[in-house]
Amino acid sequence: MITFKYYEDKDFYTIESFILNSYNYDVPAWGLSRHEFCRALHPDFKSTHKVWTESMGVFLEDNQIVSAVISEGAYDGDAFFLFDTQARGENQTLLKRMVKFAITHLYHIESDEITRTLHLYVPTWHTTLRDVVLSMGFIKEDYEEASMHIEISQKPFEVSLPEGYHFSSESVPAFYLSHIHRHAFGYELPYAEVGSTAFNKLREMKHHDEKLEVVILDLDERPVAFGIAWMDPKMPYAELEPMAVVWWERRKGLGKAVIYELCNRLKQIYPHVLSMTGGDQPFYEAIGFKVKSKTPRYQFQMKIYKSWDVRSKTENYRF
Repeated sequence: MITFKYYEDKDFYTIESFILNSYNYDVPAWGLSRHEFCRALHPDFKSTHKVWTESMGVFLEDNQIVSAVISEGAYDGDAFFLFDTQARGENQTLLKRMVKFAITHLYHIESDEITRTLHLYVPTWHTTLRDVVLSMGFIKEDYEEASMHIEISQKPFEVSLPEGYHFSSESVPAFYLSHIHRHAFGYELPYAEVGSTAFNKLREMKHHDEKLEVVILDLDERPVAFGIAWMDPKMPYAELEPMAVVWWERRKGLGKAVIYELCNRLKQIYPHVLSMTGGDQPFYEAIGFKVKSKTPRYQFQMKIYKSWDVRSKTENYRF
């Protein structure tokens, strides 16, 4: 018998073991870097400290977790399914229970305060889940999330920096990372005040490796670019998350230098690594990244009126 419970923090690394296993049969949309990055950064960045324990759920068999329904933890209406084995994902009864939980707990409320929207990522291999969601009223979106990769061969990348710029030879304060991140992506309060706290927590995650955190300093020893790679011996490729360059240092080759340096370090530590992921933007394609796979996304929408709204009387709220 499969039972349900809400996610607890003690479940985090059990779920992570499902992710690491999934690299054997998938290029997972919810990968290692997304798992640890979202859990570490988003609670402070998004002021969502209880979203994991109050809106995500796991299913158990014989008191052991066998599947999970999670999101990026920002109430943005995204959902991802994880399983202890690929075969578990063929259990249609379980899938329907997971879909119902996602619909009722992970939706986003649109600006009209009536429409609820859920975006569920469904890997191409998971045709059983695809058929289940289509039967429950989902529609396939035009959007597909691309997984961009740069190959890492035996030959090291040539890494060059502008004169006077250099890679930090030791760990830098966490606010150096938040400083670069803020100026690269353009945000102020409240995120600016919590950035260093969030990046400190990122460094506490199990798979953060200070040797795979690359920071570039300028002529005045100020931080101007950084990137972090995530890897586990069970993974065939590494994942880049995040990578940032301050706006006033763009187009000097710093982003490329960060990526190439990380690739070289990865090959030294993990000789079996085949590639590293990156963003789905023109910059990445220009320096050698190519699309490895795409994950389709399916949307569910319902109009949920206030109970006293006369329009509510004609809605049965079933799916």
